Amino acid sequence: MFYIYSLQGGVILEISDMWASIFGTIQFKLIVAFIVGSIIGLERQFTKTRETGSDIPGVRTFGLISLLGAAATIIEFEFGISYVIIASFLAVLLWTMLFLLYDIFIRKEIYETTAIAVFLAYMLGIFVGIGMFYWAIILSVFITAILSSKHVVKGILASLEYKEITSALTIGLLALVILPIIPPVRILGILDLQLYFIFLIFILMIQFSGYMIIKYLGMRKGFVMFASIGALVHSEATTVEVTRIYNKFKSKISVAFTTTAIIAIIMTLILRTLLYLIVLAFMMPTIIYLYTIVVAPSIMMGTINLFFRLRRYNIPTEEKIEIIKNPLSYGEATKFSLILFIVSIALILIETLSPQYSLLVAFASGFYSVSGVELAVISLLLAGKISISMGLLLLIAALTAGIINKVIYVKYGGGDRNLIIRVLIHIIGFIVVLFASYLITLNFLTI
Repeated sequence: MFYIYSLQGGVILEISDMWASIFGTIQFKLIVAFIVGSIIGLERQFTKTRETGSDIPGVRTFGLISLLGAAATIIEFEFGISYVIIASFLAVLLWTMLFLLYDIFIRKEIYETTAIAVFLAYMLGIFVGIGMFYWAIILSVFITAILSSKHVVKGILASLEYKEITSALTIGLLALVILPIIPPVRILGILDLQLYFIFLIFILMIQFSGYMIIKYLGMRKGFVMFASIGALVHSEATTVEVTRIYNKFKSKISVAFTTTAIIAIIMTLILRTLLYLIVLAFMMPTIIYLYTIVVAPSIMMGTINLFFRLRRYNIPTEEKIEIIKNPLSYGEATKFSLILFIVSIALILIETLSPQYSLLVAFASGFYSVSGVELAVISLLLAGKISISMGLLLLIAALTAGIINKVIYVKYGGGDRNLIIRVLIHIIGFIVVLFASYLITLNFLTI
């Protein structure tokens, strides 16, 4: 048998003897090494053609450098000739230094990124030489993606504002300074303080990322795309903003298209809830599995709905959008963390003292913070205070409230009667499918 190994030495793939006779040959390794290097070289070749027109290393050069790394590894390990890898590495180092010196003194230019990519290509060749095909290919694609993102990254950095830098620093402060000193304490014997901060940081990262994506793309990629990404930041605020845009551009954006955007917001809320649940309850796969089964029909219904609607509607516009004036100020972070904490503690207290009211509290809390209910439910599950069936019911109740409140925010955003009725019809559809799926899950699965 032949095996493909991970970086830690574990087996990723077991291959039959027939394929082993091919994969284990020197010829195959050299071919893969050249391809791996050529992937990086292709990006460098494109950069040369597009930007400078200068003669910098391209597909052939990078392919040969990776091939050299693989050949040196094969010679040293399979034929027992010592110091071949070191000698070839020094040769690549010397060539790179001469290349840089030539650029600096003759061309009056410097391509330090290309020099770094040369060494990475050589290392990938070594990976191939020792049989790590999987990681060589994955890393090659990853490195190429980083190299090709130069202009996007430069554009984002150039457009950064002070408030966005401080927002990123807020998350960094919580993750690197506050989190390490949080003691392993359980509030009320249930809510893990460290888990609370990890979840808080994760949500803030999602919100900040969504804000930056919206700022960079604006509405250029379409109204529905804006609604979907905006719901990552704040589904309620996005609903209000979508309604405002509808009121402003009624001549261009129909009520049907606006309804499509609201459906996208609801879909994102369901998927976001599932994502948060995975982060919180990764040690409890049963609740993730059951929750996924329950929401799967709603996700399928929403996806089919969006597919057919988007074939008819897609109206990009350059309208300036601003869901949140400050993406994540210290005040906003504090306010959000307090809301998350209060909702979580309230539900935990009710479940501990008066469990008969916990479902009502979960539903009411879901109107304001579905994430807070998720944190409380997972904390209760981890502490063994509630059953998985009860935890699933509380999560569905909170999600239902989070879906229902969209019609309230459409009304708050100034939506007309026609839009409110259409949104309400789709909300009823989501809720009916959600609860039907929940009841079917209860009947067919033991939880």
